[in-house]
Amino acid sequence: MEALKKFLEFELFHIGEFQLRVLSLVIIFIIFLVTKLVLLLIKKTIFSRENSKLDIGASYALFKIIKYVIWVIAIGLILEALSVKLTVLIAGSAALLVGVGLGLNRHSTISYLGSSCFEKSLLKLKKS
Repeated sequence: MEALKKFLEFELFHIGEFQLRVLSLVIIFIIFLVTKLVLLLIKKTIFSRENSKLDIGASYALFKIIKYVIWVIAIGLILEALSVKLTVLIAGSAALLVGVGLGLNRHSTISYLGSSCFEKSLLKLKKS
């Protein structure tokens, strides 16, 4: 048992305060396997013939959304296993995404106004 503990605590390399140990790699591998298994089970459930309430397109879209959410959670867990502070990443991405949201809001407003002006000019041409 002591040899297993020694093997899992073996440090592969370190950079500054970051240390990569065998235990971290084992945890990452387990997270990856569990994620793949959960996605396989969800896929079998969604695309099963008993679940015929959804058409194939809706089933595919639902599976894609679930797949992305589960992978984001898995990547977060993997980063935590590597001792990366997610609070700093979340705070940075929140500020970035607010800016992206404001930019997209302005872009969609301009696009909508531009398309409505274009439609009005087409209607004037048809009346003439």
